[in-house]
Amino acid sequence: MKMEAGTQCQLQTLAPFGLWQKVWPGDRVLLGMMVSKWLKQRLPSLVDEVFLVGSAKDFRADGVSAQLISRSLLKFREHSSKLHLVCRDFPLPTMLFQGLRNAVFGGFGLEMVRLDLGETELRVPHKLQLEKLVGKCTRIAHLNLESTDIQDEDMERLAKRLKGCNGLSVLNLSGNNISDDGASHLATVLSSCTLLSHLSMGFNEIGATGMAAMARSLIHCTLLTRLELNCNLLSPNGAESLGPSLPLLPHLQHLDVSGNGLSARGVERMAAELEQCKCLAHLDLGYNNIGSDGARILAKIIPQCWALSHLELNLNDIGDEGVENLSQGLGHCTELRHLDLRGNNITAEGVGQLVSAVQACTTLSLLNLGGNLLAAQDVHTLVQARGSVSVLFD
Repeated sequence: MKMEAGTQCQLQTLAPFGLWQKVWPGDRVLLGMMVSKWLKQRLPSLVDEVFLVGSAKDFRADGVSAQLISRSLLKFREHSSKLHLVCRDFPLPTMLFQGLRNAVFGGFGLEMVRLDLGETELRVPHKLQLEKLVGKCTRIAHLNLESTDIQDEDMERLAKRLKGCNGLSVLNLSGNNISDDGASHLATVLSSCTLLSHLSMGFNEIGATGMAAMARSLIHCTLLTRLELNCNLLSPNGAESLGPSLPLLPHLQHLDVSGNGLSARGVERMAAELEQCKCLAHLDLGYNNIGSDGARILAKIIPQCWALSHLELNLNDIGDEGVENLSQGLGHCTELRHLDLRGNNITAEGVGQLVSAVQACTTLSLLNLGGNLLAAQDVHTLVQARGSVSVLFD
């Protein structure tokens, strides 16, 4: 990104929050004049991009300053800048969407490349404006709609608009109310998102049917490095649907399927495919009740995941037997640095099984055993086994 040193920081802190602090709250005209003057001075120095960053504390509830900002951007659109709009967690004025749409629709060279509305309350008028805006932002690369109350019917309309956004690289729809129907609508878009690198669908209500539809399209996203499906309703059947797509994602580095009720059967149903994920560095299977059987299956998988550095297995009730099973594979993990075993009903007997694994896994630097049935002496045993390992314990 080409810009003067510190310019991005100034845009973030002064437009509009710092300016707003300098004026009397009731003097809207003065605010608009100051914002316009400041943008006029700064925009010529921006070679490529303009950042407009806001939060709840930055904007008045009635959205007046946001409206003036959008008008100011339109006023200086001749600079043909790329626009990164980050407006998180505040009531959006419809005028902001309208102003942005005018800039993008009007052929004035203003390109929306990033739209971040995470944790923002989107009412029906906002959603309709958003869908129209996204439909014209064909070069958008980063779209964050986390926790914006996107429903299945919203996803259906949004998916139609996203079909022209072939340059999308980051898509965050986590924390919404998307179920199997919404996931199926999204699947119609994913097949054309060949540049997608980060897909976050956590904290939704996607089940096996929706996962099956998404998996069929994900195979076209060959540049995908991060896939977050945590806290959905996948179940073992959803894991089975996801599995075949994993080896076809050669750059996948981060997979989060925690909180999906997978159980040992779910791990087993995608075990063969996980073994083929040679770039996978971060695997989160927490809160899936995989038990000792799931740990036994994982012990065979993880040595084949050559790049694995983070393994999260918290809240899986693997117990001492599971630790014994898992330990058989840990010693063959040549890159593993962080292992999370919190809340697994592990006792001193399980720690005894871990000692040999910790000694063999020479790259391990952090072991989290919080929330288990352990005493301080048990942790001391591990530290003595290899002093370079930090053991978290409460």
